[in-house]
Amino acid sequence: MRRVFVGSESPDVLSIPINADGSLAVADVVRVPASANPLGLKHGNPDGVNVEWLITHPNASWLYAFVSYWDHAVAEVVTFAIDESAAGCLKEVNRQPTLGYQAAHAELLYTSQSCRTLGVCHYHSGSITLFDVGQSGGPPTLVSTLALPGLGGVARPLHDGRSPFTAPEFGSGVIEPHAHGLALAPATASLPKGERWLLVADAGLGVVLSVRVAPRRGGLLSFGGDGAYEIVGEPVSSPIAPPEQPFGGVSSAALVSKAAHRPRHLAFAAAETLLVLHEFANAVSVHSFDGATGAVAPRTSIVSAIPTGAKPLLGRLAALLIRPLSMRLVLPLFALSTGIGAAAEIAVHARSGNVVVSNRGYFTKSSVRVFAPVRGDANVPTALTPVQDVLCGGNPRHLLFISGLGSGEVLLVGVTGGVDVFSVSDEGLLSPQATARFTGESLAKLEVCAVGVA
Repeated sequence: MRRVFVGSESPDVLSIPINADGSLAVADVVRVPASANPLGLKHGNPDGVNVEWLITHPNASWLYAFVSYWDHAVAEVVTFAIDESAAGCLKEVNRQPTLGYQAAHAELLYTSQSCRTLGVCHYHSGSITLFDVGQSGGPPTLVSTLALPGLGGVARPLHDGRSPFTAPEFGSGVIEPHAHGLALAPATASLPKGERWLLVADAGLGVVLSVRVAPRRGGLLSFGGDGAYEIVGEPVSSPIAPPEQPFGGVSSAALVSKAAHRPRHLAFAAAETLLVLHEFANAVSVHSFDGATGAVAPRTSIVSAIPTGAKPLLGRLAALLIRPLSMRLVLPLFALSTGIGAAAEIAVHARSGNVVVSNRGYFTKSSVRVFAPVRGDANVPTALTPVQDVLCGGNPRHLLFISGLGSGEVLLVGVTGGVDVFSVSDEGLLSPQATARFTGESLAKLEVCAVGVA
């Protein structure tokens, strides 16, 4: 039986059966503990325990869940075997530290032959870790770690959980690296055989780091790199400029003035075109990417990630007025008066090339925005144009295109208390298909961080 697995702002993975018609059997959801919460933290962000991210192996045999404890303890990666005889079809087989705090995003990274590298970025400690999960998946083994360079190129020490660590208060003005998203660049002939660029969105410094990775040699008698990726060379830092004025009105201007525009997640529209999602500026910028040097060029265009545009005069005035205030005052003030929008996730539809972005709305409507690529010379995307806006449940985060649920292709959107399902046309446009909401008060209030299918 196929299932949808959900990472949530709780210590649990939610396991949802998929009915024969492709609908989600939310009444039969099973909570599978990913953490015993040994520190007794509250559930969810901020300052609590949650399954910040999860990802399923493409062979549908393994699930990797990332448990975060804010800045109280290093994050863990919990490996589950997908086993129909176990409760929720998940059987825990391994757990180990990720050597960073607040595991915000993870990706399985594909070599030319297989998918054997698991990469994770850490928001609080500003670091990334690469694991080897073998040719067919399984418990990960540590390969490489990297602390992102801070101001002046100086990196903070890597944290092993034994030394004290305290994250700076959100919106405090302290500028430190915050690794928030990973994307593996397409293979290029510009690098030695087997090597790739792994890009990291640094929401703290407002840059994209390009990290060169190469497959490890499989052993003394191996003449080619056939192992998991390891980090080689020094990272290349490319500044990502914010929009001249944040999209979303006075609330966005207020957030950006306190916590910056925050490059959050990345996606490649083509080998030469990188898309950067700006969380608080509510924007998507389009950049040329140099596969030889790893450099990300200044943007060729930028577009609003949300349906409503900014009001420049009010935005600048609000930014000046709230500058001396703390975030504890700013957030409720603007959430209650004008609502707050924050872009969360970006994904590219392989068949059409359309781009989808999820937009979290607090005291305002949440949505998914669809863009069509505008192509220039050699058919390379150089800009985006919005073609569709669809409403969805509250606080949408992760987006996942998947085939085999019912008829055709669908888009799963994790929202508060459930998953929204949209059918996807060949042209990359969305149609609401199902609204799957969890039953029971405790589940209905859970915020979904990530969605996987096996």
